[in-house]
Amino acid sequence: MAGPDPVEYQIRRFLIQRGISQIQLADMAGLSPSTIERLLKGSYSPKTVRIIEDRLRIDLSGGASRPVTVSSKRFGGYTRENYAMYQGEYTAYRRSYSYPDNIVASGFRFQWSYDERCMQFFEYGEYPPDRGTDQAHTNMGNIHISDFVDLLHLVTLYEGAVRTITLTKMRPRLRNRLHGIILSQADPNLSFRPAVSPIVLVKLPEDDAGGKIQSRIGQIAPGDDAYGEINEWLNETEEEIALFPSIKTRRNESAD
Repeated sequence: MAGPDPVEYQIRRFLIQRGISQIQLADMAGLSPSTIERLLKGSYSPKTVRIIEDRLRIDLSGGASRPVTVSSKRFGGYTRENYAMYQGEYTAYRRSYSYPDNIVASGFRFQWSYDERCMQFFEYGEYPPDRGTDQAHTNMGNIHISDFVDLLHLVTLYEGAVRTITLTKMRPRLRNRLHGIILSQADPNLSFRPAVSPIVLVKLPEDDAGGKIQSRIGQIAPGDDAYGEINEWLNETEEEIALFPSIKTRRNESAD
């Protein structure tokens, strides 16, 4: 029998869905920011949970235990067991929309949700300093997997805005990497435009995940130690794995 999602997982989802920060949550619940920080790391007391439930009028108990290890058909009808190796922490790399020579690194977590009946993802990024917020969770969504397509689709829906990340499944040649494309929207000139980039997710060993994921978040510029290898992964995605017809056309023209 499967239980409800862990309390810290439900709180992370609550923060993203409501668009509030950890500090705002602490104010709403009448708790200290350090208490909320410990809770999100999985360290909390039953009293803390009761306070949050009472102040925010939410239920974190999840109701009765229930066996839900197969996703609903709209997510692909896949089983938790068949994709257990995908659960865990990743570092993701894509090209920067504002500074094309730079690479943006963020953290991802894949985890099964008994409430949503599918595998979900959380992305951890960083806001520019002038945003004035400590909110580290930038995106979340559900993972769609079809038996007929050898791909994973990470979909974020928020108030009419849609972002999709389509990734290859794990392949022996790519080892612990998932390669694909992110289709989103960006506002480099204060005007939102469609934005696309190759993206690579690298799965972290269990003993290298957890809190260390935050140290991997941020901008990687040419000249940084890790830039060369990561840039090669993105080039491989553009040239061999994903279909970027314009890139292939330019490459062929330059060879003529």
